[in-house]
Amino acid sequence: EILRKLGVPFRLLPERVRPVLLQQILLTMKAEGSLKAIDPIVEFNGTSQQIIELIDEFERAALSPADVISRLENNVESGSKYMELARIYERYWQELERLGYVDQRIVSFKLRERLTAAEDLELNLGFLAVDGFDRFNPLQLQAVQLLAPYCKKVEVLFDYLRPDDDPNNDYLWKDDSFKDLENILAGNLTLSGLYTGVDPVL
Repeated sequence: EILRKLGVPFRLLPERVRPVLLQQILLTMKAEGSLKAIDPIVEFNGTSQQIIELIDEFERAALSPADVISRLENNVESGSKYMELARIYERYWQELERLGYVDQRIVSFKLRERLTAAEDLELNLGFLAVDGFDRFNPLQLQAVQLLAPYCKKVEVLFDYLRPDDDPNNDYLWKDDSFKDLENILAGNLTLSGLYTGVDPVL
């Protein structure tokens, strides 16, 4: 909705189509001779789904194909399986772009691109509610951080106890995510509703 308000049209690729699209990409790359390490398993059942899950991890980590390739170029050989997987990820984005589609997480990348490139952007989002996360991944954190300045109020529901109030360490696994939230909302964070047995409001 926000992207469309900003004049950025897009079509969302159905989740069930993604493995099919990736399978076509793998077969094309195999025919081109650009797959070596995973060539023997390209046509195995489940290969495309496993690579889709890897792509999801890259996207949740807020890493574009260029980010992944850049990191690998300094650490692995160009013909390694890691670089090959990064090139598949790159081709996946290219193919979506060619077809005029995005997946659910690329929407956030497009939002990041639009908001970071804009100067004097007139965008009034009013109230933003963020609900349902046990932890925030980097892409979600970026989205909250980028949208917050355009909102009059942001409320985040996040079930959490600070270490001093958590004798059984039940919430220890959420510490990093909570600290990330504190950092991106620094100076604008008010805690309420904590320790009541219901999701708190930040």
